Parts: sequence; structure tokens; C-alpha cells
Amino acid sequence: ANSGDNSLAARDFKMAIQLDRQFTEAFYNLGIVYSRQGLYQQAISELDSAIRISPQNIGAHYHRGVAYGQLGKYPQAIEDLDRAIQMDPDFTVAQYHRGIAHGLLGEYQQAIEDFDAVIQVIPQHAGAHYHRGIAYGLLGQYQQAIEDFDTVIQVIPQHAGAHYHRGVAYSLLGQYQQAIEDFDRANRIDPEFARVSHIVGTDAAPQATAVLIQRAGSERSIMIVAGLPRLSSESGYQVWRIREEGITPVESSVFSTTDTDAQMVVVPATFAAADVIGVSPGPAEGSTVPNGDFLLLGKL
Repeated sequence: ANSGDNSLAARDFKMAIQLDRQFTEAFYNLGIVYSRQGLYQQAISELDSAIRISPQNIGAHYHRGVAYGQLGKYPQAIEDLDRAIQMDPDFTVAQYHRGIAHGLLGEYQQAIEDFDAVIQVIPQHAGAHYHRGIAYGLLGQYQQAIEDFDTVIQVIPQHAGAHYHRGVAYSLLGQYQQAIEDFDRANRIDPEFARVSHIVGTDAAPQATAVLIQRAGSERSIMIVAGLPRLSSESGYQVWRIREEGITPVESSVFSTTDTDAQMVVVPATFAAADVIGVSPGPAEGSTVPNGDFLLLGKL
């Protein structure tokens, strides 16, 4: 429905409520209209009235729970969705929204159980597989996460989020080539969601490479580096931000080399499109100015 239709519907339901203050369906439908308009607090107020008149109104509990979720009030959302599911244990869409709320509260196992129930009924439910995959990843169950993202991509090949999160899972399993392919794919699908920059080695380390991945809304970046020379335990590699006004170290960005040629580094910063990023060796505790040649250097 368009905004004009919603406004007309809201006017009609308000008139009905004025004529009958016990008209449950008018409060209920007005709440749904407000939710469609993104007016979630007003929706909750109308659904409160519907529930006060009719406590067993399953739809009102469901829609109020979804509205609470949209406002980030996840415990209240779960309480309402619990009530709706108690009234109808097969209320799949309520289980889906409850799973999202559990996940956003960090209750990953409970989220997985809700998504399991959804997938049992709708095996190709892309949303349930996507959010379950994220929950599995946050629990360190990366292979299960990858399997869920595989399903999402089978159903929605252009799902940038699924490619990005599968890339993260591959990275954490040390499967860096697959990870880079997924990050590049996410970037091609939606450059705003995932920015990917390929950085090459300088003459001081021509074999070195790095891929920097930045996700929209994140305050951290992922960097997959390969081909850097091994360093002693007293030394580390440091990430630098290079701009016209000077070279500054990225805070808490020192990393050590590993036994493998490639590794994933989480950089606690994001970079602007005009930034140049550099990586140089130095002391393990970091420094305020570069101590050696840049081995990786690239404009984003």
C-alpha cells in the first residue's frame, strides 16, 4: 500500500475508534498502518489498546513484538513474540522475528533454535539461513555458518551480505582464496555494503599482497595479508594511514607474522577513499613514526 492509502486507512480507523472505544480491530489495524509507515511507537500505543481490550489477540502481540524489535527494544519484542508463539506454536514468522531479537541480544543459541524451527517448515527460507549463519559464525561454528550462507546464495545469488559473511567465515578457517573471492563478489554486488581494496607489495617486498575489506556501518576493517617476511618476536608489522597532512599510525594495528604465508588481521579502523594505507615492520609495541620501509602500500 502507498502512503496515501495508509493515510486514508488511518483516518478511517481513527473515526471508527471515536465511535466505539472498544473496537479491537480498529486499534489493531491502526497499529499495523502505523507500523507500515515506520511509526513504531505510535503502532505500539494502538496495539497496547487492542491487547488491553482483547488479551488473546495473537496478531496484536505479534505486530507489537515486531514494532518493539524495530525500535531496538529486544526484550520487550521477545516477550510479545513468546506470547504469540504460546498461542500458536506453529507461528513461523513470529519464531523468525524472535530469532532475530535473540541474536541482537547476543543469545545466539536461542536464535539458532528459532531459525531451526523456521527452516524445518520452510527449508529454503533465505532470511532464516542468513541470520542462523551469522549466529553460527559468532559462536565460532564457521563451517555451519558457511553451509547456511551457501543456501542463501543458492536462493538469492546477489545477496551481498551472505557473500561478505561467508568470506569472514572462510577467513577465520584460513581459507583465504575463497574468502577473497566472496569479498570481491560482495563488493561487485553492492560497493556501498562492502568496499574491497587490493594492495600490492613495494619493491622492498614484491611478493607481498593484501586485501582490505570494509563493511558499511562497521568501525573495523579486515585485512588479509600474504607474502610478508617472517619477523622475530620483538618485532611486528604496523598499519599506517597516509594523507597529505602526514603519516599517522592506526591505533592498535600492530600484528605479528604467523607460520602460514597468509593471515587475517582485524584493523580497528576504517579508511576514507582518498587514504593511502601502508604496512611497515617495527617494534612489537608499535611506534609513532615508521621504523622501516613500507612493504605494502596502496591507495584505497
